[in-house]
Amino acid sequence: MPGTPGERGAAGGRERTVRTRLILIALSVALPAALALGLAALEGWRTARERTDSMLRARAEALANGVARELTLARAMLEALATSPALAGGDLEAFHGQAARVRRGPDTRISLSGPDGQVLLHSRLPWGAALSPRGDREVVRQLFATGEPQVSDTYSGPVSGDPLVAVDVPVRGADGVVLYDLSIGLFAASFSQVIAEQRLPATWRATVLDGKGVLVARSHGTERFAGRMAAPRSLEAIRAGINPFETTAQEGVAVRGAHAPVPGTRWTAVVVVPQEELARPLRAGLITAAATGGGLLLLGLFLALWQGRRLTAAFSALAAGADALGRGEVPARPPRGVAEASRVGAALVRAAGALAEREAERADADRRQAILINELNHRVKNTLATVQAIAAQTLRREQGERAQAFTDLTTASARSPVPMTSSWPAPGATRRCPRWSAPPSRPGRRRAASASPATAGRSSPPSGPSRRRRSSSPSTNSPPMRRSTAPSPAPRGW
Repeated sequence: MPGTPGERGAAGGRERTVRTRLILIALSVALPAALALGLAALEGWRTARERTDSMLRARAEALANGVARELTLARAMLEALATSPALAGGDLEAFHGQAARVRRGPDTRISLSGPDGQVLLHSRLPWGAALSPRGDREVVRQLFATGEPQVSDTYSGPVSGDPLVAVDVPVRGADGVVLYDLSIGLFAASFSQVIAEQRLPATWRATVLDGKGVLVARSHGTERFAGRMAAPRSLEAIRAGINPFETTAQEGVAVRGAHAPVPGTRWTAVVVVPQEELARPLRAGLITAAATGGGLLLLGLFLALWQGRRLTAAFSALAAGADALGRGEVPARPPRGVAEASRVGAALVRAAGALAEREAERADADRRQAILINELNHRVKNTLATVQAIAAQTLRREQGERAQAFTDLTTASARSPVPMTSSWPAPGATRRCPRWSAPPSRPGRRRAASASPATAGRSSPPSGPSRRRRSSSPSTNSPPMRRSTAPSPAPRGW
C-alpha cells in the first residue's frame, strides 16, 4: 500500500495543485458558457434567416402581384381602345389621333401592327411616317394564332431602340376575326414605380425578369442593368424551383433571394438581400459570445489564481503545523480566510495540547513507576538479606561447595535490582545452585539428639569458614542479625 504522496499519486493518477484544479473548474464553467452563447447566437441567426426567407418570399409575391396588376391595367386600357369605332371602320388616321391622346405615363407608346408584324401606326410618330417591323414578331404570331392577349419579353423598340416590353391585345372585326395587333410598349420606369411601392429596405434588391431571364426592371441601377441577362445561378434556381436561393447580384455581391412567378405571364419577380447583411447578426452574436466567454474565462482564471494562492497558503500553513506537531511543538494557526483550513488548524492546536497533556501524564506515570520499582527493589533486597542471614545461620555447619554456591547466589541476588519485566532468578542461575537432600532419618539418632542433655542448651559454634561467610554476606538495608541461642534444626534439603 503506497504511503508517500508520490506513491499515492502514482497509484491514483497524476496529482495536481489546488490552483490547477481551480483553473480547470474555471475552464469547465467558462468554455461551456461561451459554447452555449455561440450556439444560442447560431440558433438566433438561423431563426432570423428563416424569418428573412419568409419575408423575401412574401416581398417577391407582393412584387409579382404588383407587376401583374400593372400589366392588367395596361391590357384593360388596350381592350377599351380596341373597341374604337374608327378602328372598327378602318379609319386608321382617326384612330391614330385617339391613340396619341392616351397618356398612361410619360413613356406610353401605342402601336398597331398587321399579321406580318409590320407597324401600321405609332402614337409617338406622326401619321404617315415610315415605320419598321415589330422587334418581337413571335408575340404577334402568337396573338393571331391564339386570339389571346400576350405579354412579350424584353425587346428593342423600333423607334427609340431602348429595351421595352409590350402588352398585346387582338382587334377583332365584326365576324370575330383578328384584324390587328394593338400593343402598348412599357419601359422600365413603369415597373420601377411598382418596385418602389414595395418599400423594400435600402439594402435589398428587387428585379423583374421576363420569360427569357432578361432584366425588365430593377430597384437599383435600372438604366444600367435593364436588358441584361440575369445571373446563371439565379436562372438555375428559378427553373429548378429552389426558393429561397443563393446567387450573385449584378454588382458581384453575394445575395440570398426568393422568387415568385408573375400571374398570367412567364415573368418572375425576384427579391434579394446581401449575404453580408444576413451574416452580420451571426458574426455579431459570435463575437459577443466569444467576448463574453473570454471575459468569463479571464475572470475565472483571475479568481482561480487569487483563491488558489489563498488556498495554497492555507495548506502550506497546515503542512507546517503538521510538521511542528510531529516535532512536539505547538503548530501555528493558518491565515484566516478558508473556513476548513481554520478548522483543521484549530484541530491541530487542540491535538498538540492533547499530546502535551498525554506526555505530562506519561511522565508522571513513569515517575510513579520508577518510585514503585525502587520501593520494590528496596523491599526485595531487605527480604533477600533476611533470607541470606537465615540461610547463613542455617548453613553455618555446612562446609564445602554447596554452602558456598548458595551464599554466592543470595549475594548476587541482593546486589542486583529485581527487573520488573524479566523473570527472576535469571535463567541458568538455579542450575548453579546445588541441591541438598536431607539424610535418611534415623529414629535412634533423633532420639539420641533429643535426649542428649549435653546439647540441649547450647549450640555448636560455627566453624571458621562459616563465620567468614556470615561476616562477608551483605546486609543491605537490614538490621544486624542477633545470634540465636536456640538450637537450629538440621536442614532437610534445598
